[in-house]
Amino acid sequence: MIGINKIGSEDLLQIDRNFFKSLSEFSHLLNQFECKNSPFGNDQVVERYLGLPLERRIEISERFESYKSVCESIVESGQSLRDSTVFLWKMLSRLKMRPGPDLFDKLKNDDIIEIYDSNSVQIFRNLRFFEICSYSLLEVFTYELWELYRRDTDVTKALIDTVSKVFTNQTQGAVPAGVPDHVVEEIFSESKCRYYIRQKYISPLFDGAHKPVAVCGNFSVLKEISSH
Repeated sequence: MIGINKIGSEDLLQIDRNFFKSLSEFSHLLNQFECKNSPFGNDQVVERYLGLPLERRIEISERFESYKSVCESIVESGQSLRDSTVFLWKMLSRLKMRPGPDLFDKLKNDDIIEIYDSNSVQIFRNLRFFEICSYSLLEVFTYELWELYRRDTDVTKALIDTVSKVFTNQTQGAVPAGVPDHVVEEIFSESKCRYYIRQKYISPLFDGAHKPVAVCGNFSVLKEISSH
């Protein structure tokens, strides 16, 4: 195993060295807001990332750098990453996406707020997400969310159905998630965090031609459940 020891190695491609450096910087930024997510996780996580095709690693790195730069610009302007409205607006501007008419009316600042693209890839998460997430940053930004978390299959199917309706342009505004309160749990983290959550709304996000290209979802944590 080369794992964590590989991170500083000179035989890494520059793209990987830059990515690992940026993850460390972002972890430090999150620490300023009392989020304790480690940058890299364990050896297996690092090995998995380095085993991905180069094109995939470039895609991951570029998406992360875009997200990180939005976070840094907010902090540098004297605003707080805890202000989810500011954070989301900045990210929508970077992504060149437009919200529906009622998106911001449906959001609470203590909600976990996420954006998923048409391939179900998470491309935005607010600071509150990191407050309840025990995965490393490398895991968050290189695994898909269904690889990191699980919930009841019927709930997942219902959410997929709602998202599909949003992407087929059946709504211009936010729609109720339409699922009962339920448990979401981390699959392979050391902490195995489990939360009882309320999924609230699914909202369309549009491109310049007013075509739905992503969805914004928000949920609240009702309580943390002790791990077994």
